[in-house]
Amino acid sequence: MNGYLDASVIVPLFLEDPFTERAVAVLRTPNLTPVVSDWAALEVSNVISRRLRIRALTLTESLTILSDFDLWRGRSAVAAETTPADVAVATLHVRRFELILRGPDAVHLAVAQRLDAVLYTFDERMAAAAEALGLAVT
Repeated sequence: MNGYLDASVIVPLFLEDPFTERAVAVLRTPNLTPVVSDWAALEVSNVISRRLRIRALTLTESLTILSDFDLWRGRSAVAAETTPADVAVATLHVRRFELILRGPDAVHLAVAQRLDAVLYTFDERMAAAAEALGLAVT
């Protein structure tokens, strides 16, 4: 089963936080093939960059985390590209105001929909929007 992982699931795999145990449990899901989009990779990089800017991480730590992420993604996940069509669909999702979706989250939903993948997220608002769109979410 393809499981699309958003950054809320990926980041705790590489930075200890309250969701780390839950993220590790996701990877133990039987028959799960993790899917990580280039969009999710951008968001992971953004989190690490922000932590470096606020001095919560050193440069060496940041580079190591990103290297570990890239290695893991290359070995253990299926890479998915974000397409112009995904952005167009995400725009339509954002314009459905009742979904209360941020643009970046809408892109994740559009990619997961296109790939017919189960969405794995710890973001409750995004999960609710995904359910409203008929996307499988855990």
